Amino acid sequence: PDSIITSPYLLESPTVIRRYCQARKNGWETLRYTRSGRQWSRLHSWKAIREEIEEDSVPGFEMGRTMLGSRLSFSIIAEILNCGAWKIFRYLLENDLEELEKNVPLEEIACHAVSQFPDKEAIEVLNILEEIRPGITGNFRDAFGQNLLWYGMSNPRSCWFHPNCRLTAFLLDHGCSPELPTNIGLSWRFLTDSLTDRHKDSLWRSRITVNWNLAEEQPNLWSKQ
Repeated sequence: PDSIITSPYLLESPTVIRRYCQARKNGWETLRYTRSGRQWSRLHSWKAIREEIEEDSVPGFEMGRTMLGSRLSFSIIAEILNCGAWKIFRYLLENDLEELEKNVPLEEIACHAVSQFPDKEAIEVLNILEEIRPGITGNFRDAFGQNLLWYGMSNPRSCWFHPNCRLTAFLLDHGCSPELPTNIGLSWRFLTDSLTDRHKDSLWRSRITVNWNLAEEQPNLWSKQ
């Protein structure tokens, strides 16, 4: 915990983020959703229930979960979100919110979606969260003073600075201030406005290797080729 490799001033490094979270230092709970994201386990004993998740069948999911007697975990929620099972997700928020939040706080779910999902899916998750807890998008602040705009910057499937980025537009429309300073005095606006065309071209190319569909909605506007 006292090593320089877990310094909160070096959190732009994936290695430092990993070590920081391993040491469980202040704010690690949400920080672990950035970069490579929080990992989850494939639930082999849930094979039949995963089929219900893929079909977004609330009755089938609930019946299978009751028979297995499993609690709601991040791995289960991640499977549901990854499959786009929005009916099941909404059902759990409406009927098992206390159990869900005990194991996976809604703020962490928001961080997961904003950090890892393409625009459409991330916005779907946030809209459902807003139904249950209005203002969760704009009110979120982590231990470093960052709002969800900062988590969107680490998303490998979306370009937060692109004029067509629907996720950034959603976050701004729902109260995420681009001028809000972090604990070290930086604002999202300042950092974003500091990007040159060369920076943007490089960042766009790194994302297209992860999400090939990105070029359709957010084409490269900065390449000289």
